[in-house]
Amino acid sequence: MILDSQNKRVQIRPFAKTALEDATAAYTAAENRAKSGEPLEVVLVSAGPIELLRRAYPNYFLDTDGFIRRVEQVIRDASAPTANKPPQLR
Repeated sequence: MILDSQNKRVQIRPFAKTALEDATAAYTAAENRAKSGEPLEVVLVSAGPIELLRRAYPNYFLDTDGFIRRVEQVIRDASAPTANKPPQLR
């Protein structure tokens, strides 16, 4: 899986489980492109359906919804009255 954040594209190249050598060679070639200066993030993963891959690596699909929800929750928690806050550990 290759994330091209500059062009906002994700490339997924599937390989059969029996083609580990081919997958590793493709991964190495993509990593070399990134090392030479292309703005790429490369990852070699093993996954089933694409939805599982999307859940495991939402950042590679430029999906920031979960991150935004977490930040909003932190802001809400920080804005809550101190009576509702648990005591801080020191």
